[in-house]
Amino acid sequence: MSNKIVRSWRRSAAWQALAGFDGPSPACLLRQSLRLLSSDLASAMTVQTSLRCGEICANVALSTGITAGAARLAADYYKSCEAIEFCGEDVETFSVPDWVGDVSLLVPTDALADMGLRWNGKLMGNELIATIGVDQHIDDAYGPVLCVVLHNDSLTFRTGKVSHKPKAGDCFVFNDRVKHGVKEAKGASVFVALTLPLVAIGR
Repeated sequence: MSNKIVRSWRRSAAWQALAGFDGPSPACLLRQSLRLLSSDLASAMTVQTSLRCGEICANVALSTGITAGAARLAADYYKSCEAIEFCGEDVETFSVPDWVGDVSLLVPTDALADMGLRWNGKLMGNELIATIGVDQHIDDAYGPVLCVVLHNDSLTFRTGKVSHKPKAGDCFVFNDRVKHGVKEAKGASVFVALTLPLVAIGR
């Protein structure tokens, strides 16, 4: 936290003390504000829609080029995991390949708007992910993230009390500041998806 913010809160505390304010302390209010900022997704979904965090919110049409490209990537990724005896990273990230095409066409804009969220349209080179399974974890990188499934061999996505086996084209939003993971499946099973950070509409 910047010194400027801290000084601002200290000044606020002094003024409230002089005024005889007996409510929550500025420090308490600040902690509450930070918690609210870190839960933009949960708040938006509670107010805007009956969906729970992680539930499938839409299904987008995937071209044959995308499904074929995702299947190739899944097969190559599994072979690479075998080659190192499954001792690599639990999740591998890639820049968006040409076979995906225009990413914006895969974003369920209306469904996101219903949650008070939008994609900012920016790509940073790590949006495509592949995994054969990853334990529950917290990334704490963005907050709300859109997941567009491109390929899934019956792996199970889980966050909180939500659990499902999404199929290609399914979309859901999860909070990367809340525990989430992908449970492995039998055989050469791989989960491939686009993960796009989201922001609240108006930001």
